Amino acid sequence: MTVRNGSPRAGWYLAAAMAMVGANVALGKFIVAQVPVFAFLLLRALLACGLFVPEYVAHWRGTRRLRSDEKRNLFLQAFLGIFMFSTCMLFGLRNTSAAAAGVITSTIPAAVALLSFLILRERLTRPLVISIGLACIGVACLNLARTGPSAATSSTWFGNGLILAAVMFEASYVILSKRLTSSLSPLRISAFANLYAAMVVLPFGLWELGDVQWAALSLQLWLVMIWYVLAASVFSFWLWMKGIARLPASRAGVFTAVLPVATAVTAVAFLGESLGLVHLAAFACIAFSVWISARTTST
Repeated sequence: MTVRNGSPRAGWYLAAAMAMVGANVALGKFIVAQVPVFAFLLLRALLACGLFVPEYVAHWRGTRRLRSDEKRNLFLQAFLGIFMFSTCMLFGLRNTSAAAAGVITSTIPAAVALLSFLILRERLTRPLVISIGLACIGVACLNLARTGPSAATSSTWFGNGLILAAVMFEASYVILSKRLTSSLSPLRISAFANLYAAMVVLPFGLWELGDVQWAALSLQLWLVMIWYVLAASVFSFWLWMKGIARLPASRAGVFTAVLPVATAVTAVAFLGESLGLVHLAAFACIAFSVWISARTTST
């Protein structure tokens, strides 16, 4: 995967990061079926911070401290890209399937293009407008195929809406991460973004810790949670920051298309879910949307 105007390795870093995030979408459904969402997010944040203790010590002993603008961007990164994304994604997975979540997360490249226009004032070309429209059609197909009077349908709409909100927070993360890599290393960004995320989730997590049935948690669940934390808070975070430092944000957004593929594969292989015709039709619309977005950002 060779990337124009950037390191040939940058695309691989970004693709690997999104593959881990996508697999975690499916694994998250398995976790939140047994552990309260905020309790799990607190455990994730504390474990991640524990892994970054050497970086905190090196930072506080050094002469180069974080500037106020860096602290502000790190907090936004933590709040939007870690706390809000994870909260919406995990609560959404309680009300919809991992396969459906995988389809909806395919819209991230279109969301990045839209936010780049709204926040960064980048030009919104006709192909990008078509790309965003196709992404919306794909999500609409997924929802309208489930219309009906049952309570389960309302729950599914709500779950899909939360996944779509998570998409917008992930798109914000893509844009914010570009600002941070101009002055901070991927390791330092990962360390302090997770520290700020731990501060945000702390009151919510403490409230739910008492609801966890610790003795009932299986070894398999613990292993899945540990992998989730390592992949989400360390490996994928570092890989994404490493890659996006060498590419424009608009082009990096295209690599988020790897996320839904990894979600679908994990949902089928690990959760035993199936992909129906509705999923495939929605995927086709969004895949075409991603293709248009990729062609636009590569010119």
